[in-house]
Amino acid sequence: MKRILGVVVVCLLLLLEAGCLSESRKPSTSPAGAVLASGRMTFARTEHDYGMTAPGSVRKCEFAFTNTGRDDLHVYKVEGCCGMITRMDKQVYAPGEAGTLEVEYYAKTMPGFFKRAVYVYSSDPDNPKARLTVEGMVAAAVTFEPNELILDPRRKTAPDVVLRSIDKKPFAVEQITASLRGIRLDPGRTGAANRYVVRVLVDWDQLEQGATGYVTVKTTHPDCDSVNIPFQVLSAYQANPSFLSLFNVGGGRPIPRSIWVLNNYGEPFSIESVKSDEGCVRPVSSTPIANGYQLALNVVAPPPAGQRSFKDTISIAIRNGPVLRIECYGVYQEDSPSKP
Repeated sequence: MKRILGVVVVCLLLLLEAGCLSESRKPSTSPAGAVLASGRMTFARTEHDYGMTAPGSVRKCEFAFTNTGRDDLHVYKVEGCCGMITRMDKQVYAPGEAGTLEVEYYAKTMPGFFKRAVYVYSSDPDNPKARLTVEGMVAAAVTFEPNELILDPRRKTAPDVVLRSIDKKPFAVEQITASLRGIRLDPGRTGAANRYVVRVLVDWDQLEQGATGYVTVKTTHPDCDSVNIPFQVLSAYQANPSFLSLFNVGGGRPIPRSIWVLNNYGEPFSIESVKSDEGCVRPVSSTPIANGYQLALNVVAPPPAGQRSFKDTISIAIRNGPVLRIECYGVYQEDSPSKP
């Protein structure tokens, strides 16, 4: 009897051990339900520097990898940041098999440094979410100085513009257009060069004070077909900021704001009045500063009355001068009461 009992115990132990082994050998699964094999995704490199990139251009690079595991490697998905497109030939790679991930980056139009990440989700248990990065500097191959044209109608002056090829490749100026009539640029030479000094020719009688726009210069540079040079027609008076934005307004509480009113020519002046169309903006004080005044204001929003936002216009009258108008826009809190 004891012998039979011992045999039964041994059998039970063997069955339990087999069950544990069987349970431990069950392959785990990804959140999407795919089988998680023991492949290993080993990249030759995880970073790539595009270097200088022209605005709006498309740059490509490749990340090579190898399955260094003993089982198949499953790639579930690839996620890229904004402005990126990724491509892979397939999703399953045998042990020892190599693959390539292609990354395209669509460069922004504004100059500056960029760094973007790509995430690769795979069955690699050690690195199921591999992170790759691409970076570079967006810079036009043809630069211009100054960064903005300030046109002074009182002194009737405009600076020259210097166009320069960063990579020293010669280019020619094909066409120059301005968004306002009365402005044109003269490159002063024809043919290809890597540097131009461009004269700004202005019909001052056609320009309105405070006007803004762009001068577009089309070139033959292989990596820069055009550049946009912003310009501003200097006005005698300027209000900063020129637009007031308010968020989460509610409760009828006054919201303090400041506005700086300046004379760009350093001439003395006085403010005759400060008013608002809807009566939401109330002047508090006016403090003299260099070349102008700092105005302290209180913005008191009207009752929502079922509206999600409100608008008003501030009018600042300069004595013996123009009236500066500033738009004011506010958004109510979601729980703002409909009555004050």
